[in-house]
Amino acid sequence: MKWDNPKNRKILFAVVVVVIVIVCSSLVYFKYLRGITAKEGVLLADKIALAWSHNATLVCASGSGEKEEGRFSEWYYVYCEFSENNTPIREILVKVYDDGRTEGPFETVFSDAIKPPDDYKPIRNWVLDSDAACRIAKENNTIKDYMQRYITDILSFRLLGTNDSCIWYINWRAVEMSESADGIETVVNGTSGEVLLVKVRCEGPLPPPYLNYIINPYFVCWGLPIIAIVVILAVIIVVDLKLYKKRRLR
Repeated sequence: MKWDNPKNRKILFAVVVVVIVIVCSSLVYFKYLRGITAKEGVLLADKIALAWSHNATLVCASGSGEKEEGRFSEWYYVYCEFSENNTPIREILVKVYDDGRTEGPFETVFSDAIKPPDDYKPIRNWVLDSDAACRIAKENNTIKDYMQRYITDILSFRLLGTNDSCIWYINWRAVEMSESADGIETVVNGTSGEVLLVKVRCEGPLPPPYLNYIINPYFVCWGLPIIAIVVILAVIIVVDLKLYKKRRLR
C-alpha cells in the first residue's frame, strides 16, 4: 500500500482514530469505572484497624459511589473492640478509596450517652464478595424484571454481621420520574450466597426505556466511541466518493 496516495492516507488516519478511541475507552473503563470490591478494600482497612487494636473486629462494610456491579469508588469499614461479654466498647471508622488512599481511623468511645448500634455484631464466615453478591441478587427473577422496567441506582450497599455469619443488604432505587420514588430491597447471605429477601416498594410510572441505555456506563464507554467511529468512517467514505466522482468528470 502506497502511503503517498491520498486515499490510503485517509484509510490510515481512520485506523489510527479507531485505535486511539478504543485504547482511551479501555483506560477510562478500567481506571474510572472499575472501582474496588469490599474484600479488596478491607485488606487496607485491616492494617489500620489492627494497628489501632489487636482485638479489632469488623462489624460493618458499606460501599459508596458505585462504578460497576458491586464495585465502588470508596468503602467505609467499621471495627469494634468488644468486652468479655461481647459488648462493643469503642469503634473506629476507616475509609478506603479505589486509588489506594485511606482515611482514619476515626474513633468513637461508647458510653451511657453514646450507645453502639444494635446491629453491630462481628462479621464471621465472610465468603461472598460485594461483586458476587450483586450478581447473585440480579439473577433473581423479581430483580431482573425490576431492572428491565426501571432505571436504577444503588441507594445503599452494606455488609453486617449476624450471630455466626454475615448478610449483604442491597437497596436499589428507581430514578425519580415523578413525586414518588420506587425501590427494591435485597438481602443475600454473605456465606452461602442464598437470597433471603426481595422486597419491592411502591411501583410508580415507567420511565422512557431509552434512558436505560443513555445513562448506562457501558454505553458511555463503548457505545458512544463506536458510534463516533462509524460516523467518522462514514464521513470519510462519503467525502472520498464525492472527490472521486469529481475527478472522474474532469
